Amino acid sequence: MPSIITLNRASSNDQESDDILLKRLQDGDRSALDALMRRHHAPLSRFVHHYLHGAPGVEDIVQESFIRLYFKAKGFRFQSAPRTWLYQIAVNLCKDHRRRNREMFASFDAEVMEQESGEPGVDVQLQHKRDLVRVSKYIDGLPEKLKTALTLFAVEERSQEECASLLGITPKALELRVYRARKLLADKFSK
Repeated sequence: MPSIITLNRASSNDQESDDILLKRLQDGDRSALDALMRRHHAPLSRFVHHYLHGAPGVEDIVQESFIRLYFKAKGFRFQSAPRTWLYQIAVNLCKDHRRRNREMFASFDAEVMEQESGEPGVDVQLQHKRDLVRVSKYIDGLPEKLKTALTLFAVEERSQEECASLLGITPKALELRVYRARKLLADKFSK
């Protein structure tokens, strides 16, 4: 009989809003964290994966985001949506990860650029890899607000409304950030 109660409770958790779940978490209910993780783990993982361009450490950052959400829940004042706060935690962790691992990315880029092979079709693949490395560098060089907006909207292909909600801005502000990011990228490619 207890498993039915647990199943029913899990079902009701999944229907509760993020605000209610976070309030429950603030009150010490750990099952609220489980519900938040079930709801946001996959989309947050995709976001972090795209933000870091598939670099190692995605799952670590996602897990650390939920850990920080748990330990800092009592300080959350509901001035933004809990989902927005979770994504901001993840963005900050991604920035830290990139700063710590700059040398690793630089050596990976150099390795890709130095690869040579006489096999047919490999030249095309190598050029494609070089182009991807170049695009990644340009995106990484964008100001953080523009990079985050572009990653959510263009790379993850989320709707304007969803991206704006995650970032805590208006859809028009998101549109402007994506436009500015694309313009900066186009300027870099034209050089």
